[in-house]
Amino acid sequence: MTSLAAWLLTACGVALILIGGFFVALRPPLLPEDARFMGAPADAILGAIPGLGTWLRRVFWVLGATSPRRECWSSTSPVRGSAPAASGHSR
Repeated sequence: MTSLAAWLLTACGVALILIGGFFVALRPPLLPEDARFMGAPADAILGAIPGLGTWLRRVFWVLGATSPRRECWSSTSPVRGSAPAASGHSR
């Protein structure tokens, strides 16, 4: 029988994957609130800094692509009863 904690970690991991998918597929490089915060139109910002749009897409792709790895770690370690690797302790 799977514990409640394992189900919650898996559900959170699935949420991370969905959020990651949004960052990879749907999120534009600059949101309207980003441009408002910087005090300039998005076109002016992207024109003043060549390559910013491409760089931001890569940043968000990396953020989104790491979500499945986090989900895998969060759902397997507690279920199997193994200690976190960073602690160096065994149970």
